[in-house]
Amino acid sequence: MIWKAFLKGHEFDLYELGALFSSGDTQVIKDGNDYFLASIEIDQRPPGEEFYNAAERVLALVNGVGQANSSSFRPVALVGRFQEGESNHHHVGFADTAEARGYAYAAAVLIDPVGNEAPAPPPPGAERIRKAMSDVDANEALRIMGRAEPTTWIDLFKVYEIVREALGVLTTEVVDVRRGALIREETSGRSGGA
Repeated sequence: MIWKAFLKGHEFDLYELGALFSSGDTQVIKDGNDYFLASIEIDQRPPGEEFYNAAERVLALVNGVGQANSSSFRPVALVGRFQEGESNHHHVGFADTAEARGYAYAAAVLIDPVGNEAPAPPPPGAERIRKAMSDVDANEALRIMGRAEPTTWIDLFKVYEIVREALGVLTTEVVDVRRGALIREETSGRSGGA
């Protein structure tokens, strides 16, 4: 049975998620004036997990992808209205807030070397969620970035630490050495080293 978890948020953010998640196992779909989240992760949730908890879990990742894709993105939220199949409607109460913003969209048409309109590449959102579902580090980073409350410097540092540990390259010593080299370059007036 396909579950629809209806979303609320600024039109800009909902539109962006609709573009990022227009196909794949996790989708954000516009239905009239409404947007809803549909995902195999909600439809095939683990036994004992309520549909609204599965929707919150998936939405945190979706919001994380939105944040990673655009610095102006603000997380969207569940309305509290769910639809199971075509007829079963469920309502769950959630807290609410309001915000006003402005945004401009850029549009482009891809042309191939012959001059024909080329098909647009597939949206990246669903693939990013699929990867996050199978990678513990990516999952944790997107969940931090996808929280409803504004991302703080502490949150960004946590994401940095996750990436640093996952890549295994930026140890504290390397960062300190690089920072020291940059400070020496700035104070000496040189750039690019000796």
